[in-house]
Amino acid sequence: MSEDTHRPIRSFVRREGRLTSGQQYALDALWSRYGIDSAGPDILEPERIARNEPTLILDDCFNREPDSSRQTVLEIGFGNGSSLAEMAAALPDHDYLGIEVHRPGVGNLLRLL
Repeated sequence: MSEDTHRPIRSFVRREGRLTSGQQYALDALWSRYGIDSAGPDILEPERIARNEPTLILDDCFNREPDSSRQTVLEIGFGNGSSLAEMAAALPDHDYLGIEVHRPGVGNLLRLL
């Protein structure tokens, strides 16, 4: 394929699907327990960034004392959450941090917990 026939680069655009009542209920009921708001002060603290300190303290996210023996699994773009829920059920001694912009997928994952 020549350079003239390449498709143009497209930027990411979030497309919001419809939330089912179960997904909305899960978001409403469980987000405060399991969710991390990306714009929250705990995530982006300029003072910590300036001192080159971690800006996301996983022990704080998981509400526990520091424990270096636990492994953390990061899943970026977990879709509807079923694979992340299965991993968490199979290896409950790990910590899981899932990143997803599709709210119906986040709601579905919370519903599966």
